[in-house]
Amino acid sequence: MPVEGTVVGANGEPIGGLLLFVDGGRLSGLEVYSLDDDPLPLPPPAHVRWQTAA
Repeated sequence: MPVEGTVVGANGEPIGGLLLFVDGGRLSGLEVYSLDDDPLPLPPPAHVRWQTAA
């Protein structure tokens, strides 16, 4: 099951996203993507806004 987060820049605007893939309670994959053509490095935790299920 993937867990999603939005990566925000210094101004608080979304610049990309982060997907964590969990299998059996363990991290099985990680994807970081940019909303434009520039590669996005692994963001610091403070720049990730996690989406939680209601």
